[in-house]
Amino acid sequence: MKFPLSVPGLTVFTFVALTACTDIEDEPFSTETRAGDGDGDGDGDGDGDGDGDGDGDGDGDGDGDGDGDGDGDGDGDGDGDGDGDGDGDGDGDGDGDGSFDCNNLPDPEIVSVPGAVASADVAFDAEGNLVGSDTTSILKTAYESDAVVFVPGIPGRAGLRYLPNGDLVMSQEEHRRVSLIKPDGSHSVLASNLDYPFGIAIDLQGLVYVANGSNLMRINAETEESETYSPDPGAGVRSLTFDLGYDGLFVGGESTEIYRIPIDQDGRAGAAVEWGSIPADNDGFALIDGLGVDACGNLYVADFGSAKLFRIPSDGGDGAVLIEWSLDDHGHGIQWGSGLGGWDSKSIFLPQPYRDNRVVEVRLGVPSKEMPFP
Repeated sequence: MKFPLSVPGLTVFTFVALTACTDIEDEPFSTETRAGDGDGDGDGDGDGDGDGDGDGDGDGDGDGDGDGDGDGDGDGDGDGDGDGDGDGDGDGDGDGDGSFDCNNLPDPEIVSVPGAVASADVAFDAEGNLVGSDTTSILKTAYESDAVVFVPGIPGRAGLRYLPNGDLVMSQEEHRRVSLIKPDGSHSVLASNLDYPFGIAIDLQGLVYVANGSNLMRINAETEESETYSPDPGAGVRSLTFDLGYDGLFVGGESTEIYRIPIDQDGRAGAAVEWGSIPADNDGFALIDGLGVDACGNLYVADFGSAKLFRIPSDGGDGAVLIEWSLDDHGHGIQWGSGLGGWDSKSIFLPQPYRDNRVVEVRLGVPSKEMPFP
């Protein structure tokens, strides 16, 4: 079990220097400058704040930001990166690394996530909660806490992704529709009479892409307009994710091949081409339950057919086994932690529907590609 880092409490003492005074009877008030710098504060630096450093902020460190640490970033931790964690890497997590080596990624580490509930996918909201479905309701889980019901009585178990405005998009595959859930829990149907909507991806403009079995759909959540984006994306498309540059979509379904759909500058989809594959197993049966791309461009593939997690290198080709699960432990869906509220941004989180909808964390040591939402 993980425990969040704690910061010991600090008691700050302010010492005030007292100068001895002699009794001066009936001395009239004078505006005469005592230090000779012309600003009237008596410190001799000419800035009028009385601290003697000449920057005018009154903290005495001379950097002008007023926090007293001398680094000029205004956060008071002295490292100059402005994130307030004191490690100098600017990522706000306090570990001081701020980087990763794409040529030397660590072995994955599996960690249970007590309290969290999800069935086939997870999402993370802007308040630092993990969001998942138990197939009958949507639940939220704060880090190291028990899940609480967010939206009761909304069946579904597949794709979950947040939009830039804080709305949640959900695939309800058994009902052949995609729904929109507002932050207050109210919900409406975005698209209906679909084939078999499962995985969801959101582009940098907030458009919704849905793996819909026989095709790939694109939905504008603001106008509720939908279209067939790619009519032939590969065999039984079930999962999808954008590549590192958001100029292509990886799709996977009912085969061991992973396809890439190129996207031109106008947002139009090109023809799907085979980009990589996972080793054939279980008589060649595959059912891709999740796809995700890291900041190095590697593609991660969660396959139900073999009950394994694969990683395909950034230039495509054959995937290598990262984790071999039992069938009951197989992780569905792939989503990186948000870095908010304790959810590690260098780990992926996967539901285990055959383990009572528990959630497992796989520490990869590398963050996701750019994920602007939340």
